[in-house]
Amino acid sequence: MKINTLLRKIGFLEKTYNETIVLVNKDIMMPLGIYVDNGVFYARVYKGSKLYNYLSRPRMNNELVEAYLCIPSTPLLFYIVIFEKNKVIPIEKRGLICFKDCSACIKCNIQKIRVERESYVIKLTPIKVVVLKKMPRVYHRFEHAIVEALVYYTKIPYVSRRKALEYLKKILWCREIVYHSTYSRKYRRIINNIVNRSIDVYNSVFNNKKSKITGK
Repeated sequence: MKINTLLRKIGFLEKTYNETIVLVNKDIMMPLGIYVDNGVFYARVYKGSKLYNYLSRPRMNNELVEAYLCIPSTPLLFYIVIFEKNKVIPIEKRGLICFKDCSACIKCNIQKIRVERESYVIKLTPIKVVVLKKMPRVYHRFEHAIVEALVYYTKIPYVSRRKALEYLKKILWCREIVYHSTYSRKYRRIINNIVNRSIDVYNSVFNNKKSKITGK
């Protein structure tokens, strides 16, 4: 099966941000939204991230970087990669490097194609795709709300105060979804941690002693 056909079967959609976790050198790991345009993968890497710093090294200007895109089988992996990196250890599966809780893994090359004020735009070329899990899973609203909250959290340091405040409000709305869709203490603790950390980042970036939004 051709790579592009397999990628579509996995769920990559055109003109859409497809949420993945990128892994480089086994020690750089972070969520990465992949935008697909006419079958080509693009992403934006923001200043301050470990991947941005890695791509900023002089020898990386013209070199391709080997990377792996992991498709989590659970959204909790996004949370762990952001807040609890010490709990995840990359492993080798069928010739690719990924995580235990991945349903698929994509080996690809990364190339910087544009330098912007606060980010790099990169192109990712898939080389090999391995599907690791085929068992279907039930849809849960709280899982997707947690992923959405994490996406907003990672953007707060790189936007204006007004936009950051807007993201905080959206994170609080994500918490409402979690609380309405599960009574699990585990997932409520996770979303509360995201809320509290988001407020801390907001206060740190914009030098507020008191945030306009609290975690209560």
